[in-house]
Amino acid sequence: MEDLYSRYASALISIAEDENKIEQYKDAMTSIFMLFNEDENILKYLGSYFVNSDDKYKLIDEMLKTFELTNLNNFFKLIVNKHLIIHFKDIYLSFNKLANELLDIEEGIIYSTIKLNEDEINKISEALTKRTSKKVELKNKIDESLIGGVKIVIKDRVYDSSIKYKLEQLKSSLIKKGA
Repeated sequence: MEDLYSRYASALISIAEDENKIEQYKDAMTSIFMLFNEDENILKYLGSYFVNSDDKYKLIDEMLKTFELTNLNNFFKLIVNKHLIIHFKDIYLSFNKLANELLDIEEGIIYSTIKLNEDEINKISEALTKRTSKKVELKNKIDESLIGGVKIVIKDRVYDSSIKYKLEQLKSSLIKKGA
């Protein structure tokens, strides 16, 4: 099934490339993804077999009118018609990965003991963008074993400023001095 989502994502990224609007499509898809996360009822409504297609299409038109991307609108109508909208998250994740590759954006995970707000994540992303000379997008995950601080993983690179890491470094140092 994952291959199916990848094909839809690839088709949409091809359209975005042809129109030279990859960033606009990425922004629109991210906004819709966030909307569906905030209100799952919209996704359920669009995926319902009991709601007629015209009503679903009106909702899609309303949701996407600010983006002014006709082909994105048609794409959503297609996945609603094919009853794939309930798998939008998988399509979005595949699309986002392809878009990030084309836009030379690196994806990473920032681990913390508490959920970070968007402003905090953005500040850390900006600092890493300056350090790596590549745009960095971070997703926050909770890891209570860190005790405090953060650990950032981007591909094969790790930036660890957690208390757990510092304690391990201190322990290692003390063991070496004692030997």
